[in-house]
This record gives sequence, C-alpha cells and structure tokens, in this order.
Amino acid sequence: MREKLLNINELAVHFKLEEGIFKAVDGINISVGKKETVCLVGESGSGKTLTALAVMRLIPKPGFIAGGEVLFLGQDLLKVQEEQMREIRGARVSMVFQEPFTCLNPVYTVGDQIGESVDLHIGLKGLQKKTRVLEVLQLVGISDATRVYGAYPHELSGGMRQRVMIAMGIVSEPDLLIADEPTTALDVTIQAQILELLAALKEKLSLSILLVTHDLGIVNETGDRVYVMYSGRIMESGPKKDIFSGTKHPYTEGLLKSVPDLGPVKNRLYTIPGSIPEPLKVPGGCRFHPRCPYVMDICREKEPAETKFNGEHSAWCFRYGK
Repeated sequence: MREKLLNINELAVHFKLEEGIFKAVDGINISVGKKETVCLVGESGSGKTLTALAVMRLIPKPGFIAGGEVLFLGQDLLKVQEEQMREIRGARVSMVFQEPFTCLNPVYTVGDQIGESVDLHIGLKGLQKKTRVLEVLQLVGISDATRVYGAYPHELSGGMRQRVMIAMGIVSEPDLLIADEPTTALDVTIQAQILELLAALKEKLSLSILLVTHDLGIVNETGDRVYVMYSGRIMESGPKKDIFSGTKHPYTEGLLKSVPDLGPVKNRLYTIPGSIPEPLKVPGGCRFHPRCPYVMDICREKEPAETKFNGEHSAWCFRYGK
C-alpha cells in the first residue's frame, strides 16, 4: 500500500442559502498516496470541484467548510493560519483549474504570470527567474518557449493555455497537483496530449495527482484509484481495475454504460434516467434511489453503510448489505 500524502476525512462543505443549508459535500473520505493518480469522478453538480477547492481552502462564499479534516503529510490544512496556507498553496499543493482562459490574467504576459509564482514560492529574481520560467515551459512540451514567455493569453490556443496553466502548477515542484477537468473544451487530440503530459510529469517530478473529471475514458487512461461521487457523497471507491472490471454500485454501472462505444452503432447511447437532485431537494435514504434500476424499500428509508470487497474496493449500496 502506498504511503498516504493526502487524507480527507469526513469533509463537509455547506452553502447557506435563503431557503436553507445546502450540503454540497456531505462527509466524504478520500486519500491520495505518494506518486499516485486518484480520480474523483461524477456528473456535474456532484461536489467534485468543491472537494478540490476545499483542499486549497478556496471555497467561494456563501459556501463554507462545515466539518472534517484535510490532512496533508499529517498536517490539517483546515486549521493552519491563512498566512501559512498561502505558503502551502501553490508551493506544496497546486491546482490546475478547469477554464485556463478565465484563470489567466489577460493584461499580463505568460512570463509575468508564471514568474510571479517563481518569485513568491522559490524566491528567484531577474535572469534566474526568467530561466526557470523558460525551463518549465519547455518541461510542459512548449517548444517555442521564448515566444510563449512574451505572449498574452489571447494569443495562445486552448491547448497551449492549458499547458501554461500546468506550468504554473508545477513550477515550484509541488508534492500534490489537483487537476480540475484539465481537458474540458479541448479537442480529442489535444486532450490525449494533455493527459500524456500529466502522466509524464507525474513520473519525472514524483507528483501525486488528484484528477477531477466526469469522463471515465480519462479515468481508464490515467487513474490508479477511483472515487465515484454523487450528490455530495462517495458511492464507490477502489483501484481502477476493480471499478472497471467488477463495478458494484448502480451509479458507477450507469456511468460505465454511458461511455460511447467506438464500434459499430447498434443501439441508442445509454443514459442514466432522471437527473442529479436539486440542492435543497436531496432525497432521503440513498440519494441515488430515484434513479436506481435496483431500488428497494430500504433504499428510500436509510443511507447505506460501506460494504468492503477484496482489497480497497468499497461500495455504499444495500444490494450487498447483510
């Protein structure tokens, strides 16, 4: 078993709304080992991105972290002072956001923006700072690093902007990189290149990666372990091979059946019936039960406990309860 770098225990993220409290992340447990890629997968609105933002302590208002702990190398990031958290954020734990065009400042060059991280977290100045920025641009596969160094975000393609965001994330050689839907809005060829880049950087820099995605194809390509999240809770977790070859939860089963087949078209693409619950209308019992093809009376009445299978494979489903 890998040594754990990150342990998220009973994490809860709530939003205080006029109509009541929305429990967007409702007591979840996730771990990431050293030099491991862990995928957090689920539909939009399941709480994946908020989980990642909670690790960075960047929950937008009116949201707040209502409970739990985020242990990074044994230190609870939810309890450290904000000044200390600023030193950790970007240096030891970095995040690559979903939309690089909105995250990059349009009035500063790429060199200035990556250079700010170098200045803040490494302390290099002048020529040394520029040299480090050019090095990291080349490391993420940008061959014309000098041109990109002086370019503004709007002068770059979507794939190039994403490489710049990854460069900003790794410039201080963090222990953990959180990648939130890093291939969204990119064409298939560029998606593959970005995923290959992340895999290569993981090996070269001994990175641990928490990859947030809705795409099980990406999970199959890059993941070591998987957490399947739905409506603020973890439904199933385990090594990738167990999730793909021996799915236990009906929600995971539905996600896998929804993946397009590249073979001849025989039937209409499968979709999970219904939709994820509205924020203040989360059903009682198992929150997936309104969409579940195997629903039983107990599913509507109680939340299922964890059922463990071989190794680290677990599911929260009454089909396997005693």
